[in-house]
Amino acid sequence: MKISRYIIILIVSIIVVDNVFSMLFSRIYSDTFSGQSGGKINYFISQKNHVSLLALGDSRCAHHVIPKRLSENGYNLSHNGLSLIFHAGLADFIINNSSVQIDTLLIHIGKEEPFNSSNNLDDIRFLKQYYGANEWITHTTDSLFTFDKMKHFFASYKWNGIVLSTVKNWIQSDLPPKNGYKPIPPSQRDSINVYWSIQNATDRQDSMQEFDESFIKLIDHLKRLCNEKEIVLVCFSSPSYPVLLDDPSNDLLKIFFSKLDIFYVDFEKGNLDEIGLVWLWKDMHHLNSLGAEVYSKKLHESLMDLGSLN
Repeated sequence: MKISRYIIILIVSIIVVDNVFSMLFSRIYSDTFSGQSGGKINYFISQKNHVSLLALGDSRCAHHVIPKRLSENGYNLSHNGLSLIFHAGLADFIINNSSVQIDTLLIHIGKEEPFNSSNNLDDIRFLKQYYGANEWITHTTDSLFTFDKMKHFFASYKWNGIVLSTVKNWIQSDLPPKNGYKPIPPSQRDSINVYWSIQNATDRQDSMQEFDESFIKLIDHLKRLCNEKEIVLVCFSSPSYPVLLDDPSNDLLKIFFSKLDIFYVDFEKGNLDEIGLVWLWKDMHHLNSLGAEVYSKKLHESLMDLGSLN
């Protein structure tokens, strides 16, 4: 009997401590407004009730898209190093779990994304703090990872892996730019960085035959999400240096999005002579702030031509 009593007390104690910690840390998290572990998302939601354009994507979107060049009330909420499943989940959370109204959703599609989305599905776990709050994130996580549902029995699991970074960002309070865009200043080493990154780049191993099933499902989800809320969905791809005009993935993406009746901006075949200048690049994949100015101007022109800006 004593052993059973001790076991019960231990279990109850663990549950109480788990829930108390989760509740206390939730307050710290809610008051954090910088960093990729959720702070920049909190800042966006706390500052905006409406945006005419919201840009989501990886580091190429983060450093290439200057919101004020596209719209007076635009915002760039991109997250470096994260894939389409993360951005789809983030879009779902903002649209369904926040009060922010969006007119146009601009989604960056890396040229490798259509062929290897299944390799990056683990990125949905970077949104685990919204597990249980957002239906799509919860369902997607459960369907992909068998044991995650059991892990989330513990309330504090949603904070696993982000405690230290969140506390650091909470203490420092280094607020993001008001429109989310953080430029990469040009430097004298940019040209060297570009050629070095080209020499050390690995060849892309895409099959170029058919798109990844996970990619198709994610795009379908974004389309349905935007249609339900009457949001204009625009997808786009950024060029790399040197700008390629004959990338075989260009036509495949163009046909794919055309069949789905989704706006797609294909810059690889556009007039990007200006962006071909090496001193506009930080490395072969990222424009510096000078290049971003040129690129954003071209993007704005394309969006106006499509009629996708309200």
